[in-house]
Amino acid sequence: MVIIGFCGGKGSGKNTSCHYIIGYYLLKTKRAKYFYLDEGKLVFFDYQDRLYRVDDAGDLLLRNIDNTFKSVGNVSKYGIKVFAFADDIKKFLVKVLGVPHECVWGTEQEKNTKLTNIKWGSIPKSILDKLGVDSTVDRYMTGRSLMQIFGTEIVRSLNEDAWVNSTFNSIHEWFGENSNNKIALIPDVRFINEAKFCNHNNVILCKLLRRTSVDSHDSEKQIDKIPEEWFAHIIDNRDVSVDQQCNILSPIIESLLKNN
Repeated sequence: MVIIGFCGGKGSGKNTSCHYIIGYYLLKTKRAKYFYLDEGKLVFFDYQDRLYRVDDAGDLLLRNIDNTFKSVGNVSKYGIKVFAFADDIKKFLVKVLGVPHECVWGTEQEKNTKLTNIKWGSIPKSILDKLGVDSTVDRYMTGRSLMQIFGTEIVRSLNEDAWVNSTFNSIHEWFGENSNNKIALIPDVRFINEAKFCNHNNVILCKLLRRTSVDSHDSEKQIDKIPEEWFAHIIDNRDVSVDQQCNILSPIIESLLKNN
């Protein structure tokens, strides 16, 4: 079994890297005849020339004859699966708080711009004061802001390993007794404790250096404080195209597949 974790700032290419690894894995295991990335998302053809799309959670969407798509499971059935630390945050916000699905599971633009059903004023004043946010502001939060505050300022204040524990419990449940040739991908290593846990549990950590924006939230600021020796690979994807980034990843993936 292999666990690969990606660390990097917002928009650094973490999810894109996971999509490429899934496509490369499906190609090498002959589940895919051909694959490419469309705006960072995996698209592939199987050996019956059926077209599939894969979302960030690894869900498979098969193209129908009328060009609509239907869900046909998850890539996990092929032995590779995405486990994000933020998955359980998103599930809670959608299932319990009624946050619109696209606000937390959507594209980067949707997460950064679409408004949820939760107002800033509903967040405890002590948290808003810490973040420098006016508690009297009567406006709705974006999905990204809500995920950051709920995941960090609320849950991590109770137990900073909460999301690490839930994610690795899910990983080990999925590996089960038959872990041969399985690959788990973690696309959102950001905090020091997350990287430390990964480092102590044989996760192959990769750091991506691209930065597309500045974010003052703690979930983005801790990235540069993670010791470089914890990373198996530091990938300089600044000023390179997606194709060039994938070319850097290819020999790393090939080596892992040979040793898996």
